Amino acid sequence: MSNLQAIAAMWFALALAASLLSVWLRLSSAIIEIMIGMAAQLVIGATIGTDILASNANWVKFLSSTGAILLVFLAGAELDPSIFKLKWKEAATVGLASFILPFLGSTAAAYYFLGWGVMPSWLAGIAMSTTSAGIVYAVTLELGLNKIDYGKTLLVACFVTDILTVVMLGLIFAPFTMRTLIALGISAAVFIVLPWLTPQIFKRYGDRLAEIETKFLLLCLLGMAALAEWADSEAVLPAYLVGMALARSVGTDHVLIRRLRTLTFGLLTPFFFILAGSIISIPALLAAPGAFLIFLIVKIAMKFVGVYPAARYFGAPNKEAIYTTLLMATGISFGTIAALFGRAHGIIDGSQYSTLTAAVVGTAIIPLIVADQFFLPRYLLPLPEQPEILASRRSGLLGKVLFANDGSEHAVPALKLALAIAKQNNAELHMVSVGQIGQLPEFTEEAREEIGTAPRHFRGALQLASAMAEESEVELHTHVVAASHPVQRIVDLAAELDVDLLVIGSKPHPTLYERLAGSRANRILKRARCPVLVVK
Repeated sequence: MSNLQAIAAMWFALALAASLLSVWLRLSSAIIEIMIGMAAQLVIGATIGTDILASNANWVKFLSSTGAILLVFLAGAELDPSIFKLKWKEAATVGLASFILPFLGSTAAAYYFLGWGVMPSWLAGIAMSTTSAGIVYAVTLELGLNKIDYGKTLLVACFVTDILTVVMLGLIFAPFTMRTLIALGISAAVFIVLPWLTPQIFKRYGDRLAEIETKFLLLCLLGMAALAEWADSEAVLPAYLVGMALARSVGTDHVLIRRLRTLTFGLLTPFFFILAGSIISIPALLAAPGAFLIFLIVKIAMKFVGVYPAARYFGAPNKEAIYTTLLMATGISFGTIAALFGRAHGIIDGSQYSTLTAAVVGTAIIPLIVADQFFLPRYLLPLPEQPEILASRRSGLLGKVLFANDGSEHAVPALKLALAIAKQNNAELHMVSVGQIGQLPEFTEEAREEIGTAPRHFRGALQLASAMAEESEVELHTHVVAASHPVQRIVDLAAELDVDLLVIGSKPHPTLYERLAGSRANRILKRARCPVLVVK
């Protein structure tokens, strides 16, 4: 197909289909775009011809590489500088663990299990140790996690892993030359001048139809990418550093960030992710799946050995630690670039390149799907914008709020809303956790309000609630009680405390008994004498 507009229309048809599928399937658009690329290469290429996508066309490669550069730039620009001070130990530990063990494990697997040579094995270790900052940023942005400390710390950890990847690639395969020295000198000057120069340009020439800010940023990013390639380094890495350097100017300009996101996610990144998926030859993998599976299993296993304990050490709950590990196991941009570097310099042959690239792209799909479907810590997700609660009985303000916590995951959104309401109204927030007598025989009267001696079933929920309240700067009063009739005990406590609002969670899938007898939420609604807010 030689018609340029027809080829472009085909790409955007695939991008639109991926976006719709991501909404319908509730999966990240990055995952679907990669899978669409695989399907397009297999189905469309086999029926019509591989030339229809023009994957080797220079304009497709330009849009794809520019998409990767802007995606990584945005990830750097939206990093909160304060995170480096508060979370640098956690980010550095997770990022270091994310690199070292997969690097050593994949290198050993290539050498001992697959019989690759020494240098190809080192290259495989580098390619498989990476974390995709682009994918992690896209996922955290889509879920809203980029606005909280968890997402920001995760992006810093990605940066640590990726910079170690680039450094190791340079130390082993790209000897230090005069070009390297020149590039480092120019880069240092740029990173010093840019944070001062950019606000000056934006102040004088910004907010014009000519979009001078966007053109200036593209000039800086593409110029630094060209300099990195000239010095035999990685074109994407300077974009991350430029983004971090401009975090206080570009990162705080929400209008500009929104325009850059529109350009990046609307035009450029579909080319990057779809092209990455189209690289994989499914027939080739089916014919020789052994090496692909070895790399995939070793990388994910080594990420768990390294990242999971590090995340747990810094206080992450089990589900959150697994989710962090799986996101850190994703890899596409730096991994495929390392493989391409090895192919271009004769370090690996065509077969090794195909296997390595397929394994890299495979880690961009499988860990992300598993993380999204089974280990997403939904209590971290921001709630949609809530309408303000109407004035209550006390001079238009809520004086006391009671949150009933059953210790389950679906109660977390209700807690987040209760915290927001309490903070908005400067209200006194109470939380009650009620266990039914018979199920909690170890409960004693003296231990009812002691978090440390509460039954194990409630300890995690109490600790999480305390941490969330501290982060929200809301004082939380906890009540851990035992009762033969939990619903009545909650209603009685609300009356004793004279609360203005009772907040409760609701199970999305009630049991058969609850459907017949009525859920706890329904029974509380009927018995409570104060307003009740049920959060689904």
